[in-house]
Formats: sequence, structure tokens, C-alpha cells
Amino acid sequence: MASYPEQATLTWTLIDFYVVSLAAVAGTAPRYTPGMRLAPWLPTTSMAVTAMVLLAGPSRVLLAQPLPGILLLTMPCAVLLVQTHHSTRLLVRSGAGKVVGYEWAATGIVHALAVLVLGYAEGVSASARDGVSVVLLLLACLSTAVLLPRTKSQEWLRAVAPANLWTMIGIAAMVFAVSLDLLLPAVAAVALAAVPVVRFGDSVPVVVLPLTGAAALVTGLSPQPNTLVLAMLAVLIAVVLTAPLEALLAPVSAQSEAQADRKLRLSSAAWLLAANLVLIVPWLLDQLLNAGGLDWQGRVLPPLLAGALALGLAGLGLFTDSCTPHLLLSGGRVGRLEGAADLRTPLRPAVPMLAWLGDGLLTALGAVLLFRAGSLDTPLLQAPLVAVALALVTVGGRMLLPWLQQAEVSLTTAVSQSAALWWSVMILTDASATSLLVTGVVLATGTVCIVFGFRLHANMLRHYGLALVLLVVFKLAVVDLAGQNSLTRILALVVAGVVCFGLSLAYNRFAQEQAASQAPPVSSPPGAASGRP
Repeated sequence: MASYPEQATLTWTLIDFYVVSLAAVAGTAPRYTPGMRLAPWLPTTSMAVTAMVLLAGPSRVLLAQPLPGILLLTMPCAVLLVQTHHSTRLLVRSGAGKVVGYEWAATGIVHALAVLVLGYAEGVSASARDGVSVVLLLLACLSTAVLLPRTKSQEWLRAVAPANLWTMIGIAAMVFAVSLDLLLPAVAAVALAAVPVVRFGDSVPVVVLPLTGAAALVTGLSPQPNTLVLAMLAVLIAVVLTAPLEALLAPVSAQSEAQADRKLRLSSAAWLLAANLVLIVPWLLDQLLNAGGLDWQGRVLPPLLAGALALGLAGLGLFTDSCTPHLLLSGGRVGRLEGAADLRTPLRPAVPMLAWLGDGLLTALGAVLLFRAGSLDTPLLQAPLVAVALALVTVGGRMLLPWLQQAEVSLTTAVSQSAALWWSVMILTDASATSLLVTGVVLATGTVCIVFGFRLHANMLRHYGLALVLLVVFKLAVVDLAGQNSLTRILALVVAGVVCFGLSLAYNRFAQEQAASQAPPVSSPPGAASGRP
């Protein structure tokens, strides 16, 4: 065919006609040989020829004319898919249902190899390669659409649906390998193939779909803005379709092992969904803005979006036990606290691990936002990041509030929130850590911690506040007045000592009064009120 390229179109048309004829003969033969034991396997024999023709297509020659070339090269794929549907049905009816999945998987492997072989053909334009890949992906979607009606044979569907999902994932991966711009249709194809599987109660596709968002990390290395925009849309499509996919799950027994596996998988899917929104989408936005030469927007908008999405997901109940994508996005867990009825009523004596995890992750993200805010030059750009960072630290601490009377909880909450406050003040005012302004803020923080420590009966909180106040008094007397004369420093030390002594007395007095108010009343012995012995 390379010797006579002008006849390539005619030659391959005849080959396609031969493939169609052979498939038709092999497909109708079992009807006329009902007594033949291996008759249901006749269509399978012709599928090998179709697969060979599909993989041997002369793409470089035929794609010189893209439209007819694409049709001729992909025709054997359409025939192979029709053959697979027909052959697997015959095998199920003949009692050979155990091998149906393997035959379907073999077709999928050939299909994926065809995408790779035709998509990476040498001497072919990028548009022609993309066109071949899109048509092959579309054929896979049409084949999957046949599995959607519930009127199909349940035995056949149960045998081919899982194999179809995994082969679709392979085909989508090959399409994405050919062109990074095709991630969006690839994700949509995987979502379509997941529908028949979840209808039988298998929750694996609910985890697989948000995992496709990880492929967007590869597109982030591309400098093309169009590729980055399409990748962001693909991630959002994966997120949006995950919850409806979960809603299609067939119910299973509440006490079965399948239910326990489903609980773990759906919780994992919720966390993957959150990672797509909080990490991948802002990162792609950052790459997009940098590719467009937008400097300050790229430094402000992505972390701001990440923080806002993290706040939203935390409010929707991400850090609660057994949270699923459907519960998360439908608002079924809005405002709930893990292990507590409300902010003052814990349902468990110990802090749940999810509460610790939520506080740690939100605080860490808040620190990232503060670090980014510190790299900016103007308070106008810093203020939104600082506000969202403080909100993240506050929401994280809120998850621990029901256990605030426990020493480790009160200390963790006080340290994280006070440090975030001091850091924010230094960023917005451009003040140093040793400035009088920051010293005053630390003093105010210590006073507030003491007051709330007494009111909330949190001993560690008031101890922390007292330590801050004493530290500030010592700093004022020793560090801030170090440049003064000797007499002034002596007087400052005397005043600091008096202040510390007074604070200690007042603190101990309030502590004793609180302890006395909490002590149980002592009962009087009989007869003591009347004065009789």
C-alpha cells in the first residue's frame, strides 16, 4: 500500500468490506448450526481478524485525507464492538458466562492499543490524531450506552459491566496520553461506564471517578492556557458527577461485609473529592494565571480559592464519620461536629481523631495562606488572605471546643489561634515580633485567655494566659527598656515585680474562689444545728 498510496483508500475500503462480511457470516452461522456444540464460539473466531485489521491500519497514508481516513481506520473498531456484544450474549445463553468478562476485556485491550497505535502514528497532523482518538472514544461510549437500559439480561450485564468499566479506564488513559486536551471527554466516558456497575451495588466506581482528577496534575505542566482550562473543567465534572453516581448505588444489607467495604470506599471518595477541590483546582488556577502573566492575581486568587473551598467543605461536614460525596454535597452534614452534639456537649470522653485531623489540616492551610500573604507588598492584597487564614484556624479550633476543658485541647487551641493572630498583625502592620504593638497584642491575648479560662473552667487555658502576661511584663521591663539609664531600669524591674506579684495574687484568689464554688457542700452531723452534743 505504501508503493501505491493513491490506491490506499480503495484498498482499505475493500478490506473493511471484507471485515464486515466475515463478521456477518460468523454472527449468523450459529443460527443455522443449533446442533453444533461450539457454535456460540463462531463469532469469536472472526473477532481475531477484525482486531488485526484495526491494529494494522496504515494511518500515515489514509490520514492524508483526514475525514475519509478516520472513517476507514475506525470502521473495524465499530465492527469489533458489535461482534463483542453479539458474541458475549451467545456465550451467556450457552452457559459459558464465566468467560464473557475475559472476552470483553480482550476487546477493550485491543481498543486501547488501537488508540495508542493510531494516535501516535508518524507523519500525521495533530488534529488528525486527535480526531481518531475522539472517534474511538466515542465508539466506546456508544458501546457502553447499550448497557444502560435496565431491560437487558441481568446475567449478561453483571458479567460485562465491570470489565467494560476497566477497559474504558484504559481507553480513556490512552486518549489522554495522545492529547492532554482530551481529559474532559475521557473523564465523562469513565463516568458513563461507571453507571451500570454501581447499579449492581459496586461502590468502586465512586472512588475511581474522583481519582481521575489526579490526571489533571499532568496537564498542569503544560504552558497552554486552553489545556489548563479544560483540565479544570474535567476535575469539576468528576466532582459534580461523583455524588449522583453514589445515589445510583443499589442497596445492600446493613450488616453485610459489603456494607463495611462500601462505607470505607465512600469515605475515601469524599476525601478524594475534597482533595480535587482544595488542592488540584487551585493549583491549576495558579498555573493558568502564571501562564497568562498575571502576577498578583496568581499569588492571591489560588490560595484564596483553596481556603474558601476548605471552609465550605468543613462546614458541610467533611470531618465527620462516614461522610460520603452525596452527603457532603447535598448538605446532609451541615454544621455537625464529630463526636459532639453541640459546642458544649461532647458525646465521647476523648477527642475523635477526625476532629484532631480537621484542626490540624485547616490550621496548616491557614499557615500556608499567611505565608503567601507575607510575600505580598500591600495590605489590600494581604487582607483577604489573612481573613481567610484566621477563619480556617478558627473553624479548625471549633472542632475541638466541646473538649476545651481537657488540657491538651485547650493548649493546642490557644497556641494555634494566638500564633495565627500575632502573625496576622505582623503581616498587616509590617511590625516586628519585638515591637510594642505585637507586645500589646500578646498582652491582650493573655488577658482574654485568663478570662475565658475561668469562665469555661479550662485550667490549661488560664495557665497559658498567665504565662503570656508574665512574659510580656518581663519583656517590657528587661528588653524594651534596655536602652534606658540604670535608675529607670531599676524602677522598671520594681514595677514589673509588683505587677507580677499582684497578678499572681489576683489569679490565685480567683482560682480559689472557683475551686470553692465547685466543691460539694459538706453535710453537718445530726444535731449540730441545735447545738446538742
